[in-house]
Amino acid sequence: MTVLIAGGNDFFVSEDGIDLDRELDFETEEGFHGLTMTPDGTLYGTNTDGLYRIDMQTGDITFLFESSDSAYGDNGLGSDSSGTLLIGDQYEVYEYDPISGEVGAIYDLDGEYVDGALVADDTTVIVATNRGVSIIDRASRDVVETIDFGLGAIGGMAVGGPGGDDVLIYSTDNVWRLLPDGVEELGSLNRTGHVSGTTSSEYLEIPERFQAAQFIEDEPSEPTTTPQDLAFQVGTDGDDSLIGTDGDDDLYGLAGNDFLAGNAGDDVLAGADGNDLIAGDEGNDNLGGGFGADTMLGGAGNDTLGGGRGDDEVYGVEGNDVIAGGPGNDTVVGGIGDDTIGGSFGDDEVSGSDGDDSLGGGTGMDTIYGYTGDDSVGGGEGDDVISGFDGDDFLAGGGRDDSIRGGDDNDTINGGEGSDTLAGGEGSDVFVWNEFSSGSVDVVTDFDDGMDSFRMTGIENAPGSGLQGYLDALDIVDLAGGGVSMSYGGNTIIVQRVSSADLTLSDFVFI
Repeated sequence: MTVLIAGGNDFFVSEDGIDLDRELDFETEEGFHGLTMTPDGTLYGTNTDGLYRIDMQTGDITFLFESSDSAYGDNGLGSDSSGTLLIGDQYEVYEYDPISGEVGAIYDLDGEYVDGALVADDTTVIVATNRGVSIIDRASRDVVETIDFGLGAIGGMAVGGPGGDDVLIYSTDNVWRLLPDGVEELGSLNRTGHVSGTTSSEYLEIPERFQAAQFIEDEPSEPTTTPQDLAFQVGTDGDDSLIGTDGDDDLYGLAGNDFLAGNAGDDVLAGADGNDLIAGDEGNDNLGGGFGADTMLGGAGNDTLGGGRGDDEVYGVEGNDVIAGGPGNDTVVGGIGDDTIGGSFGDDEVSGSDGDDSLGGGTGMDTIYGYTGDDSVGGGEGDDVISGFDGDDFLAGGGRDDSIRGGDDNDTINGGEGSDTLAGGEGSDVFVWNEFSSGSVDVVTDFDDGMDSFRMTGIENAPGSGLQGYLDALDIVDLAGGGVSMSYGGNTIIVQRVSSADLTLSDFVFI
């Protein structure tokens, strides 16, 4: 069985299932909304400009019939055994002879309008409308049955199957078989793009993103129940749903608010423009959001995720992931595993979750949480708020006025440049100054004498003063309201909850 599938400015020709083994590219101002192949093997396509004949070997197209301003608005296209074409107008269906160029019978849709899908034979026309499905008797030219699916519910229709005469209707998330007395719901389109809910319909595989499809019986054959690869998929400029396989897939959403799911395998998923939902699932995946406010989930495996431009939500989920939020105010969560995360530009919220994570805020006013594990955190530029929580963490502020808290266990805290507020929390913590910034005033709020310590680099002592000379160079004095003040190189350090008598050489390491 051959399957023809139209999508954007390409259509795909598949032999023996939906392998998408041949792609023809053509140039029109828009893609085809409908296509059909007549019994003599001629392929026709239609869009809002009119009707085209398509060369199956080269992809060349010939313009045949120009539509009016209102005709063929969301036009479906079908054909019968004589080669007569059935073309959808907004409120009617026309017969058209592609040989003579004459328009034949016209079928009125009783006020409904064509909404993109049409199938036909010698006696019947079945057309998707704005409310559902209308069934037209060609002899009487009357609509003999209307099945209401609700406004905008129908995504498309196809004829085929083991007997060659099944009519399958599919929407965003369900598939139905047309019966003499109504429709039978077969099940939902699952994540692999197959119909679930009945084994008798597993030969069908129609991704939602395609705008038209037709089955053409080459010779009698048994239906296959083996899932076919959809390993390379490119969406449209609309809102697409691209579902990968259990292998290594490449899915590209292009513009629009797209849904991309890789399933198992090492996948490449790219959303491009629009507010996309991208899920890698199992495997070592590479996910890119592009422009827009995207939601991304890496899933199991060691994934690489880039939110791109926009206010994104990015979750590594499981595995040792590498994540970059990109420009915008992003929420980035590593999940289980030893993750490497960068917030990049914008006011980001970055969380490591479980594992020994490496976290960076980048430029902007970031909030960073290490959570469980021995984490390494750098705030970067901006006034950042950093919390280590559990584990022996290394926490560094960066170039502005940061607030840093270690949490449980033994943490190393370096405020960096700017006037920082530092708290070690529980455990034996080390407060680090590798350089001193003139005009900065740092505050240590919870120094625990006998547990915590200071490590300072670059202090010069008076000749012959020994280690005590380093301590004297800090000019430690008691403050009237409690605590002490230390200063060096124009950098003031206020240590709360201690007195000058509490701070001795045992509390310092000088480098």
